[in-house]
Amino acid sequence: MDRECVTCNITNEQITKDIVPSSHFITVDLTLDRRLLGQSVIDRMLRGAEMYFPLINLDNRHTDLQRLVVEAFEAADKNLNIQSAVAWGEGFRFPPEVHTRDTAELEAMDYDLTGLIRRRQALLLPNRLKKENLRGRDSENPDVILLHDLVEGIRVPVDPDFIEDRTPVPMDKNYKVAHSAIDKSWYKLYLAGFALLIATVAMSHVALTVKLNYSPAGWHEKHGAPGGRCIIDYSRPNSHGQALNTKRVKEIVKALYGEIDPVQIDRLMKMILEQVERVGGWASLVIWKMDLKGAFNLIFFRPEDAGLLAVELSDGLTMISLVGSFGHTGTPFAFDVVSRTILADVKSGIKGDAEMCCDDVMGAGASWEREHDMAWTKKCIEDLLGPDSVAENKSFYGRRLDFIGWSVDLEDMSLGIARHNFLKTFYGFVMAREQKFMAVREIMKLASWASRYSLVCRYMKLFCSFLYIFLLLVIAISRYR
Repeated sequence: MDRECVTCNITNEQITKDIVPSSHFITVDLTLDRRLLGQSVIDRMLRGAEMYFPLINLDNRHTDLQRLVVEAFEAADKNLNIQSAVAWGEGFRFPPEVHTRDTAELEAMDYDLTGLIRRRQALLLPNRLKKENLRGRDSENPDVILLHDLVEGIRVPVDPDFIEDRTPVPMDKNYKVAHSAIDKSWYKLYLAGFALLIATVAMSHVALTVKLNYSPAGWHEKHGAPGGRCIIDYSRPNSHGQALNTKRVKEIVKALYGEIDPVQIDRLMKMILEQVERVGGWASLVIWKMDLKGAFNLIFFRPEDAGLLAVELSDGLTMISLVGSFGHTGTPFAFDVVSRTILADVKSGIKGDAEMCCDDVMGAGASWEREHDMAWTKKCIEDLLGPDSVAENKSFYGRRLDFIGWSVDLEDMSLGIARHNFLKTFYGFVMAREQKFMAVREIMKLASWASRYSLVCRYMKLFCSFLYIFLLLVIAISRYR
């Protein structure tokens, strides 16, 4: 695994101490044709990088810097942009049978959309949260009570004055560009039984008593996935000026499912340091992680509410997700109930310790305890969510792993920025110097990176302070215009 540009030694006194440069500035030997990457962009990035390091003699490291620039460009500007998604989509179109299967079944059920959703969800139950998996648990535990409620699916609350829009909304601009990739991704979920694809004209026959609302499909980049991530913009107001995602709805789901207490890197470092002390040193320690397979796909939306999440795709098809999806305000709050339960189960039986962030379990302990702890963790997950709910290809252990965007190295006793995050941040700051104009959102992104990574690179605090002051000035000026 590549070394990070900047690392921070971990000690019991403080996590952020003794920042040192890596002994390997870059180790990846890229043989990419620079002409394909865009000669002008590479040259601009090199100029920007050299301006950031004016006191460093780059004569002997120019090739290393050049390779770093090419790698950053490859990671941030080539692999993950929307044109890559278009190429990945390969002009995909829905096969003819997609237009008839779910539509015919809906017609045969007298357009009972709720009944069709319930019938399809029942086919997925062997590999999902179900009441049988909750037997023997404390019936008075608040999270167990919520889990029983989640067996029926995630609730989709709306504002008291919400008005449904039962006709498709205008398509998002990103969807128009990348529809082949988005449709291809949704088709895979359809084949897995996670979504319905129904002719939009047939949806007009669904009874008005059944909840139905359309939101636009969209696209967002995703690290390591050229097809990106399919999203649905539930925050976009419909023709009545109403949206599913609002501040009021967020407060409702927060009150329903509880606050999310996301694990931060300082908590993970504290866990590791406590395990170092417990096992008697760094040499015997290992770290590990395990992912839930499909994450939000492991729980349903309520059949009576799922129609509120309709989206029109190409070829006159309406897609309705049967399982939790990215973009809806309630999904992460509901899934956190599952995460809290799994973590409590895991902690009750492992010899080391663990933390959990959404669908990622991260643990530490003695090398001779690792096999037991990972086996116990897998059992806890599958006992709750059913077989095949662990992503085996994302289960790792060792002396160096990436945790929630950070790289933890037990050999060096150091904490660094995960390679993909480092490249993204490096690219963003270098290219910022080359922009004549920048959107406020892009400046906020730079400020966020500077704030986050100043933990291990204190030089970033200078950028952080300047950028936040600048943002305050921009906001103040905009208010007086």
